[in-house]
Amino acid sequence: MRHGQKPEGGHAWQSEPAPRARRYREQTRGEIKRSAVRRLAEGGVENVALLRIAKEIGLSGPALYRYFGSRDELLAELVTDAYQALAGAVGAVDLGGGVAPRSRRWPTPTARGRSPSRTFTC
Repeated sequence: MRHGQKPEGGHAWQSEPAPRARRYREQTRGEIKRSAVRRLAEGGVENVALLRIAKEIGLSGPALYRYFGSRDELLAELVTDAYQALAGAVGAVDLGGGVAPRSRRWPTPTARGRSPSRTFTC
């Protein structure tokens, strides 16, 4: 595609990021999340400050906001990640009964970090 030319069926600004840019974005988000988890473990929620995290990983404060819009958004994603890891671990446990009945399965969080209306029942 030539400079200034629109991709087929849309505008240039609507195109997908290049694979390298997407990898960089995911790597940076991972660094931010690892730093936040470390800070959370060391001092609780009060210790998770976006500007400190940005400084720790070599970003400016405003640059970090390109990856997470707020501290609450970052914390919500950490909770979702932890929940998915827990659900995966619980789902992987087979006590000889095969697949757990539907009423005993853990609900999967949605992309926005909220779980669906189903609840875990025993």
